[in-house]
Amino acid sequence: SVPWSATSLKVKVQSGANTTIDIAAVHIMSEEGDSVFQTDFPGSGSSGWSFEGASFGTVGSDHLPAIHLASNNTLLASAETLSYEGLQYTTNHVVVNALVQFEGNSGPFMIGTEWYNSGRSLIATTTGFEAWASYIDIPAALVLRVWYPAIQNDIRLRFKVTSETQGAVFFEIINGGILVQNETIVPYYVGERFHTEMSWVKPSQITLSLKNETTALFSWSSLDAPNDEHLGDLANQSQMDLSVSAETYASKATLQNPVYVFPGTGRFVSFAQSSWPLACGIALLGALVVLWVPEEKKIAKEFRAAFGRRYCFKRLRVFRNHPVPLISLILGGLLYAYLATTYGGHPFDSIVFKTWAYAGQVGGLRGIWGRTTSVTDSFVREGDFPWDSLGFAYLPLGSYLILALSSFVPSFSSFRSQEAIFNSNVLQAEIKWGLGFFTLITSAIIYVIVLRGTGSRRWAIFALALIMLNPAVIFDSAIWGETDSVLYLIFTLFAWLAWRRPGLSLTLVFLGMDFKQTGIILLLPVALMFLMPRRRFGTWLVALSKGTSVFFASLFPLLAVGILPSTLYKTFFTKLADIGTPLGNQIPVVSADTYNAWTIFTGPFGAIHYPANISLFGFLSFFSLGIVSFSALSIFLLARLRKVSRPEPAFWFAFVATVSLAFNVLITGGASRYYTLAIPSLVGMTALGWGRFSKREKAMAMASLSSITTVAFWTMTGLFASIMSFEFPNIHGMELSQNPLMVFIGTFYLNNFVITVGSIVTVVMLWFSVKLALYLASDVHG
Repeated sequence: SVPWSATSLKVKVQSGANTTIDIAAVHIMSEEGDSVFQTDFPGSGSSGWSFEGASFGTVGSDHLPAIHLASNNTLLASAETLSYEGLQYTTNHVVVNALVQFEGNSGPFMIGTEWYNSGRSLIATTTGFEAWASYIDIPAALVLRVWYPAIQNDIRLRFKVTSETQGAVFFEIINGGILVQNETIVPYYVGERFHTEMSWVKPSQITLSLKNETTALFSWSSLDAPNDEHLGDLANQSQMDLSVSAETYASKATLQNPVYVFPGTGRFVSFAQSSWPLACGIALLGALVVLWVPEEKKIAKEFRAAFGRRYCFKRLRVFRNHPVPLISLILGGLLYAYLATTYGGHPFDSIVFKTWAYAGQVGGLRGIWGRTTSVTDSFVREGDFPWDSLGFAYLPLGSYLILALSSFVPSFSSFRSQEAIFNSNVLQAEIKWGLGFFTLITSAIIYVIVLRGTGSRRWAIFALALIMLNPAVIFDSAIWGETDSVLYLIFTLFAWLAWRRPGLSLTLVFLGMDFKQTGIILLLPVALMFLMPRRRFGTWLVALSKGTSVFFASLFPLLAVGILPSTLYKTFFTKLADIGTPLGNQIPVVSADTYNAWTIFTGPFGAIHYPANISLFGFLSFFSLGIVSFSALSIFLLARLRKVSRPEPAFWFAFVATVSLAFNVLITGGASRYYTLAIPSLVGMTALGWGRFSKREKAMAMASLSSITTVAFWTMTGLFASIMSFEFPNIHGMELSQNPLMVFIGTFYLNNFVITVGSIVTVVMLWFSVKLALYLASDVHG
């Protein structure tokens, strides 16, 4: 394993007493999707070989990720290689293989690996390779592979160890990432030599043969399988890769190929040869600023005034007039810090955020994007699905948050190993508290909104507490450790500004969608904004243009550091298309981990992971029923609510809450965390509309808030209990042997009756929220 702060390495082969090396070959290879290239540069020195400039790069780069040293010098006591070029941040493990031939009989030898930081100071040694060993211990295990990075089709000869003295050669064909042919060719033994021949005749033929010193053992040609279109795709590529990789792994965490493959230079571009792309980007950004300034002179004046002394002193007096909310927020921050430290988060998310934060410290924004699918999720669960990797799973703006978190947490170089980082509860708590801080900001903004809307400090403080101390929100923000808190803030600001500042509210929609795919929930409120009367088309066009311009301007820093637009485009639309399928590319399910309208039907069987695409009646499935029902409800709401002339914030809070609930209740694949997105809007609706509600509406509002909180908290806790029961039993602070609440919820979480009742509750609460939105609309219209 590569130490986290290592940038270069040194490998040395040392012969034993009374023994000299005749021939030595050292292969140093990076483990990146079984991709190994080899280059030879024999040379000699007083103490062996040395080479400066070797580097480890990703698939398709100009740097070849292997070092090969060989010499026929006799009476050689040692051989070494030193790389000062620098390891890239995507290199997490290397494999060091040595073939040593001695003068005369075999003798003992030793391999030592030393690691250096950017200052070329020794920071670690690989002790596992420093024991004296005989010439050959076990049969060699390796894979010869013909492949092309952009497709999942390849042909392999696999030399696999079956015992201490024997192995077997297998011929494998991979089509679409699936093993479709696995043929045993011949056994092999220690010291046995083989010769392989591979050829490629574009665009139709790939051949492969294997023989030992005397006999031809195996031959194969792609022409033998003329109907296999996958092999035809492989043979018709513009170039072909032939790699030889060792089947040895330092741990379960191995490097994977990038998911997103683009022509040319991959994810990144260099401005060294041409500065025109950067210049055009700066010009575009300047043009956007110029377009905005005439329309926003008032904001510019207020911004300048905000930095005036007199204005700042006035603000300080305002803070002094609100001691209770300020003290409440400080105590809330301390509570979040305590809970984040006391209870561990989701095992997978913990590894994800730590990996991304490390990448941000090492490589900045490019480091975060460069770690796409870099480490598998084998620490938590087995599997080869795309979601089993730690790829950067957020949209472009999410990388800014990760970069901020990487600056907030301590330096990863202070940890002695990768395992120490992944097992650090303190580091995990700091990341979770940083994410939960957005919930505190949302609570403060709710206080301001309610105070302005009602004039009651008691109601404002009560609304602040309802969000900050909500059990489901606390679990999601301070215990689970997720980014939904950022959407709490965006949804709240949108509902407040939807009618008064359409340009700013549309900007928030674009930013929310470009931060996390669930921000797409706000598209329905935007559609309602455009359908309402008393707004000219030109006004909406200007507002839409402003939102779009800010969206593109927010991407400029990513383009400036060399991240290709094709990369941003690919991730943006790939993640938006992931809505309703939280398990990545696996079979879509009715629900990821919570109750909704469709688990009413699967609940009697104790199932929430029921396949959503199984046909029920003809072409109808749970998935199609979810899309149809959500679309029908959306059309109904747009038709009924579009006549509202001047909707107030209470109405917009009600509508955002309704859409958030409908999204999770009706569309298959929803998650427990998504219910928390409706909670701030439910609080805003209740606090601002309380004076206009009758007793029935008040009861419906409180029932909706309490019931959605209960379902979200219950199912999130039940999910953690299931994870500890079946996958990861030692989540810090939640051990089932010490937490009776986790045991209780885990026992009934997937109970048939509980699933059915919880599912019915979600549907009823959705109906309540629809009624409340219609009531507030009629009240405003009247």
